[in-house]
Amino acid sequence: MPIINFQTDFPGQVGLFPRHGKMETTDVVATITTAGYLNNNPSAAGVNISDADMIDIKYNDGSGGVTSSLFRVSIASNGIITLNNLL
Repeated sequence: MPIINFQTDFPGQVGLFPRHGKMETTDVVATITTAGYLNNNPSAAGVNISDADMIDIKYNDGSGGVTSSLFRVSIASNGIITLNNLL
């Protein structure tokens, strides 16, 4: 689960909803969209994540290339975080 970079708080976004974060990972989309991906990833520890945040993620396309897409954060009542691909 190698997250290379993950940031949700940027200047100028204070008070905006939903926030628009950015993440870069070497994982594929099937891994990223697995429930609990961020809960179980030490690289995401300490990152402020809110329900309905939007995160632009650059990830492995499965054939050795890189692609990106927009994902919506969903947090279940038990605290499990899921990323849903919007594009």
